[in-house]
Amino acid sequence: MDEQKQLGNTLDRTTAFIGFAIAFALLLAFAAYFVVQVNQLNNRISTTGNTDVSDRLLAIENRLSLVEQALTPPTVKLKLFYDSSDNFTKDVVEKIAAAQAQLASQNLQITLSDRSKDMGQYRKDGFNEIPALYISKAEASRDPVLLKSVQQENQAFDGNIEGFRIEALGFVYDRKRMLETECKLPAGKVNLYQFTNFECPFCAAMYPQLQNYVATHGNAIEFTQRHLPLKSRPNAWNASIASECARDQGKFDAFSQAAYLANANLSTAKYLEIAKAIGVADMAKFTTCLSDEKNGLVVNRDFTEGSLTYGLRSAPIFVADCKYAFVALTEQQLADQLCKAYPDKCDKFALTNATASPTPAASPSATPKASPTPKP
Repeated sequence: MDEQKQLGNTLDRTTAFIGFAIAFALLLAFAAYFVVQVNQLNNRISTTGNTDVSDRLLAIENRLSLVEQALTPPTVKLKLFYDSSDNFTKDVVEKIAAAQAQLASQNLQITLSDRSKDMGQYRKDGFNEIPALYISKAEASRDPVLLKSVQQENQAFDGNIEGFRIEALGFVYDRKRMLETECKLPAGKVNLYQFTNFECPFCAAMYPQLQNYVATHGNAIEFTQRHLPLKSRPNAWNASIASECARDQGKFDAFSQAAYLANANLSTAKYLEIAKAIGVADMAKFTTCLSDEKNGLVVNRDFTEGSLTYGLRSAPIFVADCKYAFVALTEQQLADQLCKAYPDKCDKFALTNATASPTPAASPSATPKASPTPKP
């Protein structure tokens, strides 16, 4: 349990990891520039036949100046837009505000900007979520590596100043509210998605607790497991397809449990081994299915919705009613995040001694079925 608690606290501390990554990218680019410039100056200093003492002294002085610049890389200036009237993300902003000294030590400056009184303009500016981390194009253009990196994010505008939104959910903060999407269920239950992949160690650690939570809170949530096979996980995409092949024969949950246990050892041979072990009836059909584009479309649909509609860049991420996106690595965190989103329903999401999962380790016993993902 201590290990699982430690995993949970990793993101609860809300340290600005993506901000540090930005600073590191700037530092690498600056270092590359520094090396090139120093090499050029060294050539000027050591060139045979260069008898101009003043030129050589100037080159040495310039080299010392470059070394001094390398020791003090430039500060990266970012903006965090937030809504002070939104209780769901209020404490996230407070944590970031409290981390300013730590950010400054990493040569980062994040200015907080409350958009609660001009949300209409905020949406017109191109933002579909809050909080949102933003960098102006002028700031990003100070370094070509940083500019190339942020250009991969959604383009946005802040009062006619062109810039970029940097997806920070799971890195800088642990929850956000979507502004343009919602998918409530008529029965009053919360429509809960988990975007995950089978190579994600946090997802694997969370899985048994999640299954326990789904089984004991069926009166409050309607759960669906969704696919988010990130590029950083080379086998995740094919593993997701294999799980859909297992779903076709009624074995999605059993396959998911076994795939999470095999987390770091996924391959086609492993999928076939799992399918046989969990009792997939038609192995020939399962084998053919692994290369059938039909289930590839299912995985692609989930990935597209997760990455484009909700802007997800890490896993696991939960999305409630297509409106609230958040990180949860234990069932207690899941209950707490749902309570923040729906404070009037806290009692329905709460854990009790009877519902809490006794251990974070995956159990070989049967697990309750997640709501099926519809096929296109």
